[in-house]
Amino acid sequence: MDRVKRTKTRYMLLVIAFVITMMSASVAALGSFSFTFTPPIVGAARNSGLAATNGAQNPYIQLDGSIARTIFCFVRLEGTAPYTDNVTNINDNITDCKTYFSYNTGYGGLGQYYMILGLPYYYNFLEYSSSGVFQP
Repeated sequence: MDRVKRTKTRYMLLVIAFVITMMSASVAALGSFSFTFTPPIVGAARNSGLAATNGAQNPYIQLDGSIARTIFCFVRLEGTAPYTDNVTNINDNITDCKTYFSYNTGYGGLGQYYMILGLPYYYNFLEYSSSGVFQP
């Protein structure tokens, strides 16, 4: 009987360890985005889904390739629309590669959820797409 009890306890501990590992992996998962910016500039802004912060205070985006000059910042969700105040600095010269951001006072930390907001830099632009990953 003790052997059966120990075996059940071991299986239960393995299940608990697996669940904790999966929960940790999902919190640390990167967010992804795929935007298509279509003229005119009014209404051209796009936002991603939410992703969790990792507590490292180093938010970034990594683009899949080069794009036209685009404005990006991290924002938070307020109701059903992105909150208009940005939680990071606004970077208005992103064209490729990995770009880091800095949190504004009161934002960041562990367990917060933010999204990327993107907008074409130039008023007159042709339709283009941008995609990549981000870590708030």
